[in-house]
Amino acid sequence: MKKLLTSISLVLVMGTLAGCVNTPTQTAGVKDDRPLIMFEAVQARDVLILDGMEVGAADNYIAGKSALKIEPGTHNIQILRDGAVLLDERFYISKGASKSFTIHAGK
Repeated sequence: MKKLLTSISLVLVMGTLAGCVNTPTQTAGVKDDRPLIMFEAVQARDVLILDGMEVGAADNYIAGKSALKIEPGTHNIQILRDGAVLLDERFYISKGASKSFTIHAGK
């Protein structure tokens, strides 16, 4: 009988301890609300320069397909094609916003 009470007590203690080690099931996500820029009417040879640094091909960020995440604030942007400046603009963009730049073929 004493063995039975000891066994029951052990099972109750183990069950209680098992309930104490449950981890929280709630998860938290981090929202990335950096602004986005993208381009329309760019060509494969168009080079993107943001704040004086070459970022790469402007056609990597075509409006409706993909966008470049940048920090909020004031930026300088240039698009070069074969060394010629097609776009040279200073702009401000806020958190969570998106902006599309159109490159005019006549330039």
